[in-house]
Amino acid sequence: MSPDLAIPYLAELSYLAIPIVLFLGGSGFIPLPEEILLLIVGYAAYTDVLKSLWLAILISIAGVVLSDCIHFYCATHGHGILKRLLHGKTVKRVQRSVERHGWWTVFIARFVPVMRILTPWAAGGAGMKFRTFLGANLLGALIQTPVVIWIGYKLGPQVGKGILFIEKIDVILPLTLLVIFVAGAAYVIVHRNQLRQRRRGK
Repeated sequence: MSPDLAIPYLAELSYLAIPIVLFLGGSGFIPLPEEILLLIVGYAAYTDVLKSLWLAILISIAGVVLSDCIHFYCATHGHGILKRLLHGKTVKRVQRSVERHGWWTVFIARFVPVMRILTPWAAGGAGMKFRTFLGANLLGALIQTPVVIWIGYKLGPQVGKGILFIEKIDVILPLTLLVIFVAGAAYVIVHRNQLRQRRRGK
């Protein structure tokens, strides 16, 4: 995707476009990872379409946190159709992780594309307290969001290379996580079989 395609919209709506686009992206209505949207925000600040880099960063942090909080609220209060649509095996795995590791799962999810979208729903469904979710999510956003926007700002005309890199990472990362999961599951199965054999041999 060329970042120049988004510039007319940012020029028209200015800072108001940031939380709208981030919410639509976080909800899956815009099929782009949050990192790409934030890179474009940084690029818009570089081109002076957004006059203040720091204001763009602050609004972006507020936008991603607000978006996640809305999803958390919907999951907590059982707003039916969306919750049912997202109630697959992947959500259940994330939900189990939230139940076991809580705060850390929410914090780490801010840096993992697919997990980031699912975690507010899983955390809300698991009954996590809102202040716990908000604290972990906000801390993750305070680290991730400014860094990505700053990279987009510094890349300037080369931001397209950053977008291509993110697109590759979004393909590689899920495959890597899948390999790690399969390897871990295989290790557990082999280890359990070895223990059973040892017990039988006694």
